[in-house]
Amino acid sequence: MAKKKPKPNDNKRKRPKLELPDSRAMEADMRDFLAGIGGQPNLDTPLGKAQSIIDRAFRETNVKKRVALAQEALAACVDCADAYNLLAEHTTGRRAVHRLYEQALAAAERVLGPEVFEREAGQFWSVLETRAYMRARLGLANCLWLGGRHDDAVRHMQELLRLNPGDNQGVRYILASFLLFLDRDDETAELLKAYAERSATWEYSKALLAFRRQGDSEDARHLLRQARRTNVHVPRYLIDDSDLPSGQPPYYSPGDENEAQSYASSFRAPWKFTPGAMAWLRASLCEKKKKPAQLSQGQVRAAIRWIAANLPQSSDVWQAEFRQLSTWIRVGDEMLRPWIVLVTSLSHDLVLGHHLGDESPPTALLWNVLVQALRKPLAGGPHVPTQLQVRENEQWMTLKP
Repeated sequence: MAKKKPKPNDNKRKRPKLELPDSRAMEADMRDFLAGIGGQPNLDTPLGKAQSIIDRAFRETNVKKRVALAQEALAACVDCADAYNLLAEHTTGRRAVHRLYEQALAAAERVLGPEVFEREAGQFWSVLETRAYMRARLGLANCLWLGGRHDDAVRHMQELLRLNPGDNQGVRYILASFLLFLDRDDETAELLKAYAERSATWEYSKALLAFRRQGDSEDARHLLRQARRTNVHVPRYLIDDSDLPSGQPPYYSPGDENEAQSYASSFRAPWKFTPGAMAWLRASLCEKKKKPAQLSQGQVRAAIRWIAANLPQSSDVWQAEFRQLSTWIRVGDEMLRPWIVLVTSLSHDLVLGHHLGDESPPTALLWNVLVQALRKPLAGGPHVPTQLQVRENEQWMTLKP
């Protein structure tokens, strides 16, 4: 057997794979930085001591040590919400996890007090002290969902977005999957509209919502095409989940397979339980892109002979043009820059024919618009101009007899 050809860098020492640190460790660093500006935090209070201990836990990579530090933090102060959060992350058993998140939420509420919820609503995450509360509430919402208390889970998610519309936690993506699963389509539509973005999660969810409301409509197909432009891998994982990892990918980039796996893990159920959606998705993959109808020179010459024999000629100069407009317009829930084909009379300043579409027009379409302007112009009677002016490009030159 031939040996594998060594790569140029095979003899070089490989760098160890870098792992992203716990984001809460960076919050701890931020707390230290802010304390350095405004003075040292009061470590003599039970909560101050507990926070210092849990900050050490966030920087720790060993699970056993993290858990031990979280327990130590709670021994120092029972109001250390993030200690409950961390224990919940390393605890098995849904009921036990649920209880820990409830304790975390109650502790955070005691520490913050009601005035913070009134004063900081709308920008909650920007206050470092509120983040333990936000994490606890998100964890509790997920527990409620897994326990079948779906409406309660949705209410928690919606309240998180009310407190922090900027959504640093990505709550909107989880909420979208919950709402679609529950067939709460009007609320899903409102959520998708509230966060105008072109992510794969949003685009595929909009396509599914359109299919639910309209079936295999042109609008639904258009939205599905838009979705596939954001990530081509998603349909494969939605249709066949055998390749899906057991958990969510730790990170992803727009358009990659990790993003597709993440979407399919959360949204496959709404797609699967929407009647006809999976078949529709499969059909979209099997669809061969239709080639634009080709015009032969013989067809063009034959058509020109018929026009010359049947239509009168008038002293008129026409211009024909096609281009993509600079203006964005709304088509359904999408914004796009359309392509326009125009046939105008330069002599009389009239529009004689036009077509608006979402793709660059093929030669056959240009010919159809031009012939329509000759036979049934939008203004005046059918006639042949004495001159037709076009830009010199391949598509127009193809129509030259």
